[in-house]
Amino acid sequence: MSISRKHADSLRIDEVQLYGYDGPKSGYNGLSPPLGLLIRLRGHREDKSGRSSVESFGEAMVSPVHREKEWERLRKAASQLEGGELTLRRGLRDILWTRRGRNLLQRNELAGDGPAGAAVGQAIERLVARACGEAKEPATLRDRAGAKWPTVIAAGTASSEIDFKTLAQVTDWFEVYPPAEEPYPAPRNTYSGHRMPGAPHGLPQLYYFELAALRYGLTTRRYSNRFLLAEQPGNEASIGFSAADSTHVSIPSCTVVKDKLVAKAILGAAGVPVPQGFTLTARQLRADVDAFERQVQKLGFPLVAKPARGHMGYGVTANITSMGQLHQAIDRIAESEYGSGRIIVERHVKGSDYRVFATDQKVLCVMKRTRAAVIGNGRHTVAELMVWAGAIRRSNPNLSRIRFKFDVVANVLAEQGLDFSSVPKSGQEVWLARSDSISQGGVSTELLDQTHQSILDASVSAVQAVGMPYAGIDFFLEDHRKPLESQESSVIEVNNAPGTLGHLYPMFGRGVDVVAELVALTAQRSGIEVTEAVSGDMTVEMRISGHVRNVGFCEWLTKVATELGLDGWVFSTGDDIAAVVSGPQMKVLNLLKLSFKGPAKGRPEEIVTQPVSTVVPPGFENRDRSSAAP
Repeated sequence: MSISRKHADSLRIDEVQLYGYDGPKSGYNGLSPPLGLLIRLRGHREDKSGRSSVESFGEAMVSPVHREKEWERLRKAASQLEGGELTLRRGLRDILWTRRGRNLLQRNELAGDGPAGAAVGQAIERLVARACGEAKEPATLRDRAGAKWPTVIAAGTASSEIDFKTLAQVTDWFEVYPPAEEPYPAPRNTYSGHRMPGAPHGLPQLYYFELAALRYGLTTRRYSNRFLLAEQPGNEASIGFSAADSTHVSIPSCTVVKDKLVAKAILGAAGVPVPQGFTLTARQLRADVDAFERQVQKLGFPLVAKPARGHMGYGVTANITSMGQLHQAIDRIAESEYGSGRIIVERHVKGSDYRVFATDQKVLCVMKRTRAAVIGNGRHTVAELMVWAGAIRRSNPNLSRIRFKFDVVANVLAEQGLDFSSVPKSGQEVWLARSDSISQGGVSTELLDQTHQSILDASVSAVQAVGMPYAGIDFFLEDHRKPLESQESSVIEVNNAPGTLGHLYPMFGRGVDVVAELVALTAQRSGIEVTEAVSGDMTVEMRISGHVRNVGFCEWLTKVATELGLDGWVFSTGDDIAAVVSGPQMKVLNLLKLSFKGPAKGRPEEIVTQPVSTVVPPGFENRDRSSAAP
């Protein structure tokens, strides 16, 4: 970049923002995608004409091998840039970055000559060009193949017009200097180790069931990535899982709980608190609006509207306080995938939303769900705060796959008189969803130890009433610490296949391994005795059947196991592939998941895995049949 101006007034950096995100896999042969680095500078310059604000950005795409290293270099550079002044002498060649009278940078040497250093230098040079009125920035952030990932700015616009919708979906790491307030007011849980090569967002729920079965000494058998069988050697009984459903759950019970109207009637007859309300179809409402509104007035506000056979909180609008809001909520349901079914209108129970995970004998965990929101700090826009909140959520194994739905968020913001470019005041809470559902960005807090016994008893009664061995009970409560009879409360729904990872990885509170409890319960009720679950590293023997010979399966598995840092060996035996794998539990499970896909020409049809006590030397070896252990 050539700057004709020979001298410029000092610039000051007011804020540095860093973004790290997974880039596209195209062009990379490894399991890990490259890392995109983005540094954004906000500063100002003062001269005789007054103060003018300037912004710029720098970017780089980093090899998977150097992801963490380059991110740390970028963080270090950013922390030094905070509060610095930029002085121009004899043009760009003598740019100095000074702080407290000490020279820190000449050109881009602050972070070295690697990708992080290039990004920093790029950002500084662009900032100078902006200050001098000579900015000529490229239109997009590009990867090495020239594809847009993500689009950062549009041609001819300021860098303040970063595509935050894209960044909010993909940003894994986010830093601000000087440090700003956390998006969440209380100390939150931090998790590490779930992001692995080949599993950038951790493992799906079903693999935690396989891990629990192996830890209990059971043999697992897979015919697909969606169903798991577990069995005990010498025992004819077996148990199966699909998501959180098990072979111990009856079809009639599932039918009951999937219909909210039927479940509500059964729960009410069993003495479990349920909300007052009525049902209708959108066609019935249009046929007689006056009769509908008379029913509503009799019921009274506030209300909740939701589809009778909905799931995961979709289509639910809570705390409706006017007839106009109610009609809008019903219109949204009518235009959705649930539009042809019945719609429930019921009293909105004051309080908070809780998911109680209970068996027909005891409660395993209690999770409070809080509606998705960001907290203003008076400096950042709603879009920027969403990127930050999104990066925090993507570090959580349960939340990393759940993305903000921007069309919904835009409507919710508009209802609050805001948009993505609004700058909320410090401490201002900005809602991003209409319900507390975790699948819509909600925040989870585990509270079993604080929950009153009467609430736990009612939850067990609800599971017993619908005939399930276990279920997720959606409770609305004013206070989980108070007796049920002393507060307004209601069971909103019973879920036959409740999510389990939210209880293991809550945003706040102590996690509960509910999966291990469910596997043990299902095994015992199926006549399978399980011992105490093992902890620490795991060694398993795998046998892979299907179209797996002469397709490079052993070579592929050796490469994947090595990239994961696992020990063991692999060999071909007859028409199958056999392997012994040892290492951290989650990495072993990740290899099992990846093995069901295998190399490009392979088509695995069955994988049988069992825990073994074999002593495994360091490293992973591709053994031929003659040297392989039988």
